[in-house]
Amino acid sequence: MVAVRLVQSAVLVSLLVALPACVTTSENTNEIPASILSSPGDSLSEDQSISKRSIWFNSCTGVYDRELLVRLDRVCEDCYNLYRDVGVAAECRSNCFHNEVFLYCVDYMFRPRQRNQYRAALQRLGK
Repeated sequence: MVAVRLVQSAVLVSLLVALPACVTTSENTNEIPASILSSPGDSLSEDQSISKRSIWFNSCTGVYDRELLVRLDRVCEDCYNLYRDVGVAAECRSNCFHNEVFLYCVDYMFRPRQRNQYRAALQRLGK
């Protein structure tokens, strides 16, 4: 719980520092600045490439199954959309989805049979 609070605080501070700078440089105040919307891959030069596993999935050492990772990531996205808390989104993906927040999200959003399928999927990924 302390780790979640620390992540929330760090994200909040970084947003409070970065957002005013972006907003003041934006020409159209109705649009979100491109610097906020750009993904990490957008800033790479042409000769650089992103690793096979994205930043969130580097902690996963088991079998690399892109479809499975996307399904688990979708759980975190849906959970974030329910709670609108960036700490939920970050913590949900941590430790290759092996954490209390992910399990709470699965328990909250799915029926028992589906919950067991997601728990089995976690075992295939490994830590």
